[in-house]
Amino acid sequence: MKRINPETGMPFKRGDVRKDGKIFWQRKNTEIDKEGYFSETWYTPERYAEVYQDNLKRLRKFAKENPEIVNEWNRKSAKRNRPQRNANWAKYFYSKIDRTPKWLTKEQHLEIKKIYAECMEMTKITGIKHNVDHIVPLRGDLVSGLHVPWNLRIIPASENFKKSNKYGSQ
Repeated sequence: MKRINPETGMPFKRGDVRKDGKIFWQRKNTEIDKEGYFSETWYTPERYAEVYQDNLKRLRKFAKENPEIVNEWNRKSAKRNRPQRNANWAKYFYSKIDRTPKWLTKEQHLEIKKIYAECMEMTKITGIKHNVDHIVPLRGDLVSGLHVPWNLRIIPASENFKKSNKYGSQ
């Protein structure tokens, strides 16, 4: 049996915090505690941060040494989670529409199209995947920008993934 988080009504997941401040790390589905639940690992915030960073280093090293395995995992994950990926894409797509002002001129709409075309061209020329990045993200935590030409720039995809939905040096 999995212990239920009273705040969410769902089983505890990594990162959930309980009342005493400890953070959930994992559940061992092969071990059962004296109360009949799967054995769980909880850490103090400091220890959680250490374990998290160590885990991240190991995963990055593994990904660098085994790109074919990671690519296969990603393909399988994408297939398994297709509805969620579609929902995320739709949410982003419609947020872009919502964040495109009605007062943009035809020339400015054309400029946006040119930026996306230039991005594709840069990818072709360099062989490195590029993305059109919103300098001020459309759905940022602290600030949200607009889908306008002056909020767009072309950057390598790897840099865009690192930036995520952040603005500046957040």
